Amino acid sequence: MESNLRLRNEILSAMKERKFIGFDTFIIREMGFELPKDREQEEEIRRKAFRTFRKKTDMQLFASMPTMRKWFGIGGYSIPSRENVYKICFYLQTGKEKACEYLQIGLGQPAFFINDYFEMIYLYGLEHGLEFKRCMAMADIFEGSMEQEIQFSRTHTTNELQRQYETAKELKEDEFVLWMVDRADWFRGYSKTSLDYLDSLKKAVLKDMREAARDELFRYLSEYDFERWLKKRKNLPGAYKKSEKDFIAMYLKRGKSNNEIIAEYDLEIMTELSQMAYGGVEANSRLLSEIYSVDCENKGEDKNRFPVMSGKHLSDLFHVPEKKEMSIRISQGIRLLSHIPENSKCPEAIQDLVALYEKKHKKCETAGEAKQILSQLNKDNKRRCLLLQRDDILPMLLYLAQQRYTREKEDIYDKEEAKQYFVDMANSALNTCNMPVINEAFRLDFLLLQCFSDEEMFSYSEILSVLGGDSETFI
Repeated sequence: MESNLRLRNEILSAMKERKFIGFDTFIIREMGFELPKDREQEEEIRRKAFRTFRKKTDMQLFASMPTMRKWFGIGGYSIPSRENVYKICFYLQTGKEKACEYLQIGLGQPAFFINDYFEMIYLYGLEHGLEFKRCMAMADIFEGSMEQEIQFSRTHTTNELQRQYETAKELKEDEFVLWMVDRADWFRGYSKTSLDYLDSLKKAVLKDMREAARDELFRYLSEYDFERWLKKRKNLPGAYKKSEKDFIAMYLKRGKSNNEIIAEYDLEIMTELSQMAYGGVEANSRLLSEIYSVDCENKGEDKNRFPVMSGKHLSDLFHVPEKKEMSIRISQGIRLLSHIPENSKCPEAIQDLVALYEKKHKKCETAGEAKQILSQLNKDNKRRCLLLQRDDILPMLLYLAQQRYTREKEDIYDKEEAKQYFVDMANSALNTCNMPVINEAFRLDFLLLQCFSDEEMFSYSEILSVLGGDSETFI
């Protein structure tokens, strides 16, 4: 308890000495200001930066005023949506390179997702100094030219599309849209590379968890007569048909029927370890319970400071392809309906589309009714159409790096060596996913690096539990 309090104080003390990169600090710096250490002066600087931002963007309302103030850390803290960041970049005429900084440094997200046709057009527009409205008009033309039953390709790579774009970006606006239409099946709306990496990372973490659980299980079994019992069992007829999992299950069942063979407390632990080692626990639940703290739930606006993954969020990440395709198809449907009077009979193709995605489907009699249903579906779907971010993978990478370092070094621990092991693994993954590399100026990165103390390593879950849910922790 005392050591936890000391660790908490050390981390909080180190955090108070730093000005972390968040969207608020980033946008304030972009407006030409630096936050001072003095809290009273800091509030005034935030307000000055916000006023400057409003002037530079022609008083444009990207969101409600309270929400926009929170982008600057005034009256709370929040970050703008990715689409709003693009709008800001267009109003500020940042160009491509600065827009990448807004996305990668300001949001901590990947740069342009050119597999998404909107982002491809945004990229073209920023490189050619177009207005945001003009880009939306280009997107509307593209959507209107797409086949209704288009099948999206999963074989073309982002790198291949990027190479072709470097030549196509010299085309005039109408020619560029036609170039995109010719490759419409490439714009699936997500990065297959990133999602493939997430899937491989999840599998690697679960495999490591199973190996760790198996090692711990056999450590417990070694304290009892399991080896002697197993040797006898393997000599019995039909034993060759049984797996390691089967023999362990038989031994634990034997222990349940006779409390003198295995202590009740050890039996409970070994039963749980056996379930973990041999896949008896649902994969996502295992991953979440092992990596993220179940006791510490970030609350209120500070929830964005240190991520705690939910099962729903993780599930949505693995369903991005379906969600993105749904979004594109619904947008096509809404666009078609925009050219039909609301009282007109609903087209059969739209009725089929509604039936496909609306679980409580009622037959749409009119175009207006169908448009209302599709608009609500689109709104609900967008909330679950996620973008893989650094925060989603870094805690998993920390777990994997720590487990592998421990296994390779056994009882030897060197703080700097272990930390570098994690940084190298993380940077390799982040580069693959087109995300910013480890930087202590990012709040989460700093916290993850605090998991390596002079004497031992702490898990992300342990650090979150030590810090607790107190909002002061996250300031």
